[in-house]
Amino acid sequence: MPGNFIMPQSDDRVLCVCITQRITRDWFLNNARIADEIIARHGEMRLLVYYKGYEGWDEDATREDASIFIRQGPYFRKFAYVNPPEKTLLRQKMRLSFFSGELRIFEEDELEEAIKWTKE
Repeated sequence: MPGNFIMPQSDDRVLCVCITQRITRDWFLNNARIADEIIARHGEMRLLVYYKGYEGWDEDATREDASIFIRQGPYFRKFAYVNPPEKTLLRQKMRLSFFSGELRIFEEDELEEAIKWTKE
């Protein structure tokens, strides 16, 4: 299976990523930079995270995620999780105070619906 990747369904205001292995600091920071660019252009952002082979986070990536989410969270208009592990859902529940948009959870067989909802 290839590494984590930005999905072709991404566009100028929506970032869709597929997680197929462990999340590294470099990979995460590259996507955070793309999210910052979307926020700068549109004043908001939409994110879809598809967990296809989740293997956890590197420790340094987890630290970056916590600080960046506090900064970017207020700009999320829509956030879709597809096939998320339970641990991810628990972490997201703790962050709801930093999140201003809609959050939806989709099963793996609902990927196309999740993409459509994120882009609406």
